[in-house]
This record gives sequence, structure tokens and C-alpha cells, in this order.
Amino acid sequence: MKVRFLKGLMVLIIFSCGVNADEKSPELSLQDLRPLIGIWRGTGEGKWGRSSVERDFKIILDNNFLENHGRSVYPRQEKNRKGEIHETHDIFSYDTRRQTLVLRQFDNEGYATTYYADRSIGSPKKVVFVAEQMENLPDNWRARLTFHIIDDTEYWESFELDTAKGEYQLYLTNTFYRARDPNTN
Repeated sequence: MKVRFLKGLMVLIIFSCGVNADEKSPELSLQDLRPLIGIWRGTGEGKWGRSSVERDFKIILDNNFLENHGRSVYPRQEKNRKGEIHETHDIFSYDTRRQTLVLRQFDNEGYATTYYADRSIGSPKKVVFVAEQMENLPDNWRARLTFHIIDDTEYWESFELDTAKGEYQLYLTNTFYRARDPNTN
């Protein structure tokens, strides 16, 4: 009796494993971005010189979206004689129909970009967003934004542009360190 029960249980386990293997589960989800929740500060380096950078990530609207307010301050310097302040407002979501992360980014220069997470070149610790729609930029431009999550205290971003030349060029990198843990007041 026990032998038959164990054989039946094994068949059930094997069958259920086979069914689950055939179902497509997302490789990345909004959960993968949760380590970013909190306040971050750091430095940036890129086409316009060095900057001080800040990010503030938080979950909004019943845990359905991740929001980020970003600010990069470029002081006057050789690569940027006037200096500038660059601000972004980002909303991350998970599109269940396409089974992918989506990022909508708005900035103070009037650009609005919609990105999707490219699972073929990313991982849970390296989330690569590729632009699928860019407002107020030439049609033949492409952009890519990558988040490299090192651990709970550090992450970095890289932003690449292809201005119709056929390949991405690194535009800037930002390195961030946690300024405040989201679980403390």
C-alpha cells in the first residue's frame, strides 16, 4: 500500500513539474526592483562632466508601481561651462500582457521615454531597459538605460544613446550609495 502511494505521489510530482516547466513565468518583475526602494546619493560622470546625483524610489498606488524622483546637479566645469540641473520623474510597472517591466521616464528638458526591460540581455541584478518610444527626439535615435544592483547599499546606472549611427555610445554613468534605509524613519 505504501509503495503504491509513493509511486503515485512520484508520478504526481513529476507531472506537476512538467506542467510548471511549460508555463512561461517572467524572469523579471517589479519585485526585482524593490532593492532600489529608498533614498540614494552618489556621483555621475559623462558627456556633460561630473555631477552629484540623487534618487528617491518608493512604491505607490497599492504596490502596483515604483516611482522615482531623480536629480543630477552639474556644477560649472570645463565640459559644462554653465552648469545645469537635470531632473527626472520615473514610473516603473509590470505589463502582465507582455510579461515585462516597463519604465516611463519624464525629464525637465521635455523628453518622455517609454522603455521595456530586455530580458535577453538582463538579469535580476542587471535590468536593461530599451527605449520603445521617445518623444521630442529624432525618430531614428535609440536609448538604453541599465540598472546594476550591486547589493542593498550600492547600485549604478548607465545610459547609452544611439544617435542614428548604428551603435550605442555610453552617455553617462551614475554610482549610488544608500542614504537612508526605507525601513527606518
